[in-house]
Amino acid sequence: MDKNFGGAALPFHWKIADPSGESIIIEITDQGHVEIFDAFLGVITNSPGYKWHLTNMRNYLGLQPEAFGTVEIDKFSFSPLGSGTGLHGLPGDYTPSSRFVGAAALTATARPLKNSYEAVFEAFRILDNFNIPSGATVKNDQIASDIKGTTQITTAHDLRNQKMYFHTMSDRQVRMLDLKKINFNTVKHKLLNIGESRQQTIKEIFLSK
Repeated sequence: MDKNFGGAALPFHWKIADPSGESIIIEITDQGHVEIFDAFLGVITNSPGYKWHLTNMRNYLGLQPEAFGTVEIDKFSFSPLGSGTGLHGLPGDYTPSSRFVGAAALTATARPLKNSYEAVFEAFRILDNFNIPSGATVKNDQIASDIKGTTQITTAHDLRNQKMYFHTMSDRQVRMLDLKKINFNTVKHKLLNIGESRQQTIKEIFLSK
């Protein structure tokens, strides 16, 4: 545990990526030991260690995007109840280990995309599966009125074009920062108050008679 990070469990992981799409994971344990891993599908999550997460993937080798077919047993015919049976058993809780498996599965089965713009919003569609709602990880009588235990911000990065996209927990309107337009020699620190109102942006649609 690390008191500097609110008592969160170690080790911590950092992901470093470049415009080519290559990425690595840097992991520092509480003994100060540093390990570097190739990032599996670019996926990263919290503790336990990255090597453990890679080992845990072996528990899900049967996952596949294709639905199961009909099975005949003793003159009985059993057909799938619906689509998605190939991913039956995919963990859906909010633990780091389950989020790692889920992110890997959705990334591995993502459709081919034409450009970085489409890739950014496909990334949001994947990441939004792991947004933790307020109250989902605590007892009912311990639900905070604010943002404790909740996914506060979701980001996607276009490294080649140096653009950062994000939405907050209170306003899912996607916003973008073009890093090429920022002079980092003069702009040392800037606090963005976007989302401070904590009100979702809504666009009304008017229909003609």
